[in-house]
Amino acid sequence: MLKLRTKTLLSKLTWLIIPAVLFWSLSFAGKQSAKLQCNGLRVELLPKQDKASFLNEAKILTLANVPAGEILTQTDVNNLDVKAMESALQNNPYIKDAQVYLDINGKLNIRVAQNMPLIRVFKNNNSGYYITEDGFKMPLSNEYSARVIVASGNITESYTPGNDSLTTQVLKELYDLVKLIIRDPFLREMIDQIVVSRKKEFMLIPKLGNQKILFGNYQHADYKLERLKLFYFKAIPQVGWKKYQVINLKYSGQIVCEKSNETE
Repeated sequence: MLKLRTKTLLSKLTWLIIPAVLFWSLSFAGKQSAKLQCNGLRVELLPKQDKASFLNEAKILTLANVPAGEILTQTDVNNLDVKAMESALQNNPYIKDAQVYLDINGKLNIRVAQNMPLIRVFKNNNSGYYITEDGFKMPLSNEYSARVIVASGNITESYTPGNDSLTTQVLKELYDLVKLIIRDPFLREMIDQIVVSRKKEFMLIPKLGNQKILFGNYQHADYKLERLKLFYFKAIPQVGWKKYQVINLKYSGQIVCEKSNETE
């Protein structure tokens, strides 16, 4: 009987002690966390760039309002609003995605994926913007100019902060056309500019030679580009770069050329 009472008493004491121990452990851990100071900083910018770009570590820290130098390492981790930092970065038009978090050691980690420009658009009113690889508009920068295919001519669509989607059909087709061009190593190095006509047709300007390539509308774009490559590989080596001033791809099954006044 005594043994049974003893076991019952020990059981009750155990159930009283366990919550107390858990409460003390959590309180201790909370106090330790509150005392934990930031243990450094790691910034990762993707894709990695060997040359200049729209963003660098200093710009990212400024955008995220991260305390500088010793101020950061003297800051309690609980005073670092990582969600606000992440939101500030994600709202920047040059940033595709951002992640900000503190690891178990108290280090502040910032991981940023930047938007990559595909096309630079010049409008008639001297304004402009970029179209990114993902097909969204992005503003020009006063600090950096990307070397990408330039588009000009009859382009009416503007860039408005907060509305970066492509809305006009001609701009959507321009984006698709450039995607086809840069997919091919030869054409990617060859085509420098695209001019949009009033009829919403495209004219390609190459980096080499003085030709104007009348591409027409976007219809059968991949087929036209293959014919253009064939012309450069087969005809140009025989007649030279100055033979023709206009290369017309608008007609199905043939390439019509206009001779230049220049000679080799």
